[in-house]
Amino acid sequence: MSRIIISNADYPSTLASARILGKKGHEVFVADSKRFKIACYSRFAKYLECPSFSDSKQYSDWLVKQQGYFFPASDVAVWYASSRRKQMKAKTILPSEKTVNICLFKDKLDAFCRENDIGTPKTYFPVSYSDVKDISRKVNYPCLIKHRTTVGIVIEKKGQVVFSPEELVSKYRKDALAYDSAMIKKVCPDVEWPMIQEYVPGAKENMFNTVGICSRDGIRLIVGKKLRQEPPKLGIGICTTPIKNMDLIPQAKKLLIKSGYLGPFSMECIYDKRDRRYKVNDMNPRITGVMQLAVANGINIPELWYEMFSGKTFRDEVVVGDTVYLRMLADILYLPGNFLHSRDKISFLRYLLKSYLGKKQLAIFSASDIKPSLVELVMVLRNKIKHPIRYIKENITGE
Repeated sequence: MSRIIISNADYPSTLASARILGKKGHEVFVADSKRFKIACYSRFAKYLECPSFSDSKQYSDWLVKQQGYFFPASDVAVWYASSRRKQMKAKTILPSEKTVNICLFKDKLDAFCRENDIGTPKTYFPVSYSDVKDISRKVNYPCLIKHRTTVGIVIEKKGQVVFSPEELVSKYRKDALAYDSAMIKKVCPDVEWPMIQEYVPGAKENMFNTVGICSRDGIRLIVGKKLRQEPPKLGIGICTTPIKNMDLIPQAKKLLIKSGYLGPFSMECIYDKRDRRYKVNDMNPRITGVMQLAVANGINIPELWYEMFSGKTFRDEVVVGDTVYLRMLADILYLPGNFLHSRDKISFLRYLLKSYLGKKQLAIFSASDIKPSLVELVMVLRNKIKHPIRYIKENITGE
């Protein structure tokens, strides 16, 4: 059996992958700079201390020395593995460096989609405060201020909604690179300038995830509809249901094939009723929490990823299942906000009942591996008690 290192011990996707690969008999390590993270307490994995991502030199030196197989679970881990792949001793499966950069940097993703006639929301990329003022006079409101990337910058929240030119100009602030700035700026010189994106009407009720894995010969994927988020308007998915959506699949495959994609992925799209097109909002070149939607419905991404090292491939397959992905503790905490910001309260309640009474895959809890869920409970309650105003505000404003 093999030595497998998975990054980001606080991610549900890391925990899920550790359980799957650990049950197969592999020696699984979850790498993090701090031990009190959910996956560190799984009985299917061992904790491996590593430097913080924020210390570029130390983390890079650590990464290139590791042996075995490396499974990056965050954008930052993908960035380090991709940009240092030639020096790494550990084996990993990633798309080409060019494709990784298209996924990680929103201006590159936007340009790629437009060049290939793939839908994407109307987005502006200012490079000065003068540009921001010009954009404020022509963008439709409400609009979003969003980071160009999650790599290299300190992120407190995913983005913010603004409703007027004055608010846009007053709230727009440059990001500051906190680590690996020289290498990041080589790829994206204007990375510190956040983008300004239109807010697609009805976006919250029309958000979809295409999750799967690509080999040389085929793509296995499932489509899910995002039901609830943390925070409710601009956040990560905490409940997703599988759906049959054959209209979205050709666009997802087009992006994957045109970019020469290889490995696990999660693509987020918004359906825009104005022109009846799906708009690519995000492309994650890695496993994400919603990967468990795929696993629960028959696409075992961690197993397939490991098998690809031995040259195994697979043919195209679209799975339509009936098991919902649910991060229960977060879902309970943000139910008030998700209900408050839902347009169709009846549909919200119907999906709520389905997700709790029907078949579901819990993100953290497992009766055979209980410690991670206890760690999550302590971490979440500690955070909400420490920042009660922020928690209440997130539910009320949705951001």
